Amino acid sequence: MTSKKCPQCGLVNFAEDSNCKRCAADLEPSGEVSSDRWTAAESSGRANSKKVYVAALGIGLLLTVAYFVFQLMSYASQPSKYFFVVLGIVYGVAASGLIASSRARDWLVALSLSSFYLLYVGVALWSLLERNKTYGGMFWSSKFYLSPVVLIISIPLAAFLGARFGSKRSWRRFAALISVFVVSAAAVPFSEVKARPAKEFNYSTEIVGGESSEFAMRLELTFQIQITDDPWRFRAFASPPTAPTKSGWQVTVLRKDSTFSPEIKMMMNVDGKEMQSTMWPINRPDGSSHLDFSQKQDYSEIVNWHVGPNGDLMEALANAHNVVLTWGNVSIVLPDEQVQSLRKFIRDYVRALDKEDMLCTNPMCVQGALNPKGS
Repeated sequence: MTSKKCPQCGLVNFAEDSNCKRCAADLEPSGEVSSDRWTAAESSGRANSKKVYVAALGIGLLLTVAYFVFQLMSYASQPSKYFFVVLGIVYGVAASGLIASSRARDWLVALSLSSFYLLYVGVALWSLLERNKTYGGMFWSSKFYLSPVVLIISIPLAAFLGARFGSKRSWRRFAALISVFVVSAAAVPFSEVKARPAKEFNYSTEIVGGESSEFAMRLELTFQIQITDDPWRFRAFASPPTAPTKSGWQVTVLRKDSTFSPEIKMMMNVDGKEMQSTMWPINRPDGSSHLDFSQKQDYSEIVNWHVGPNGDLMEALANAHNVVLTWGNVSIVLPDEQVQSLRKFIRDYVRALDKEDMLCTNPMCVQGALNPKGS
């Protein structure tokens, strides 16, 4: 039978003894642990790690529900996106606390904590991209914005760095975790829905004509382009200018003779194509228009008019060479120089729309000069 000699007092002990009978010294070789003790410790560590992963999944589910509620609120109002900074801090603290008293792997704790969040964000982004693919170029233009991407990835990144800091605390790991919160806070202002400065396009010309050349009117065109960025939906869309201003087509009668008889319809013949526009007389004290179809109205004394242009007029004027205007009993052929200047203005405006991706390029749009990519 083998035996064990005590390294302290020299007493010979039985082989199955783990401690010396005389001095109670440890008889196990230095640096080694019995297989039974090692197996028990390993099993205990694995069980503890599994509990940590399950707890991380549960906490992650609760935090994802909170994120979902925040998303619902954002459709009804515009809550502060600093919520993502707070949520990132919660994820970082939770990951650090979960791993601090366990032997779990830091990356697996972070993945368990972020799994429901990543699943929800993945489904939401896929749905958003599909919607932008369907309606982009028709109601809005699809854009890429970095700020929401930074905020989205800050959550799982905070969980990972928080887990690493919890497993081994050091100033370097703490600084990396803090940097995530600083960068996400800096990205918040860039993720808000904001309108860009409005761009205004103005055109004015005097049109003179009539049989005796006694008629003259000033045609004024005022167009605005106001683009609103919506980073969280990765789109930009045209919106009414924030500052109210006179816009559209305006006509002011400068002089006329006694025979002038204007109507609420104006005909424009552009290169042989007849187009009818509605004329709205400004005949109320507040500057609005009123049309009474119950009886024939006399608009000969009305000086200021709004023009409701035909839907094809812009496209036609962008390529116009010959323009004949008929309004009531007045018919005017626009000089070539006037047609060229009007054509240039329309084309400049269309180029500005194209530069801002505001021309309809969706396959569902009707093809035309102003949306050449349609089908």
